[in-house]
Amino acid sequence: MPQLGEIKRAKEIGLPGNQSVPHMWAACIVCGKERWVQAPGGKLRHRKCLACGCKTGRYGVGGEHPTGENSSNWKGGLSKTTDGYITVRLEPDDFFYLMTCDGYIREHRLVMAKHLNRCLLSWEIVHHRNGDKTDNSLENLKLLTRVYHIPDIQIKALVKRQQREIQDLQGRVTILEAENILLRTSEFSDKFSLE
Repeated sequence: MPQLGEIKRAKEIGLPGNQSVPHMWAACIVCGKERWVQAPGGKLRHRKCLACGCKTGRYGVGGEHPTGENSSNWKGGLSKTTDGYITVRLEPDDFFYLMTCDGYIREHRLVMAKHLNRCLLSWEIVHHRNGDKTDNSLENLKLLTRVYHIPDIQIKALVKRQQREIQDLQGRVTILEAENILLRTSEFSDKFSLE
């Protein structure tokens, strides 16, 4: 019987596959069953036996993926969205967790909510006064409702578009009035020409 930690090549122990891959005699971390496990570079590839891995999942009991500080991709709970905002991870027992989406909240909304000591309503918007989405200092933030959160550039573009539409409609009304006059005069002349 091999000793725990003993390493042999696959061809030495009669295992299929790449014959030069080293294997280590190791015990399952759940049930203690000993077996040969691939160990390239001296590191075990699987710490659980097949049966325990199927029962508990790859990551733990119930197959749950490690989250938060237990995750291998943990960056302190901060991340950046594709549109430039900083997001913060909150735990389910946090008072402001109701404002999250999948456990994350945009940092500027959290700063304002903590300042007001309440959760923000869905229609409330936290505006960055200087336009820098990463500057989440309270002095740079302003709470607005959805109606007022339209940048000046968008308002000017909207007004220009509406002015063009008004001019277009005025031109169409003029054409329709002229066609209406022509139709009336042709009906009037047809009516009197028959009599």
